[in-house]
Amino acid sequence: MFTSKVTQKALRIVYQAYLKKKDDNNIPVVFSLYDVAKTMEDENSQTVALLRTLLDDKKITFIELQKEFPFEISEALRVLAKDDVLSYPDFIRRIKLNPLARTVKIASLKAELKYLKKENQERHLFALKILE
Repeated sequence: MFTSKVTQKALRIVYQAYLKKKDDNNIPVVFSLYDVAKTMEDENSQTVALLRTLLDDKKITFIELQKEFPFEISEALRVLAKDDVLSYPDFIRRIKLNPLARTVKIASLKAELKYLKKENQERHLFALKILE
């Protein structure tokens, strides 16, 4: 797992970007990224799962991603990046149109559901209903 040059590069970038950052549950961000990535079945989806939060967190630019990774990966990451112009339902529908982004988003939502209280799960369940 994570033995290809592409996934190794993604791991290096993620560890540098999130070395000390923790999520809302006080868990290092790299752990949650890694947890989703290890459920993926191929190199591209593993790479997207590892890098999926970098654009939103402004840790890297889209142009930098395009230079470092194949089109399929950088495009899936662009699709997964939040867009202030789109409503949440439209954002999820956009993700549904990109198979790689869709696969990673479903896995990410399911992983996040484990940590959410029942009353905070509605948005994730809504997105899963559209994507699955």
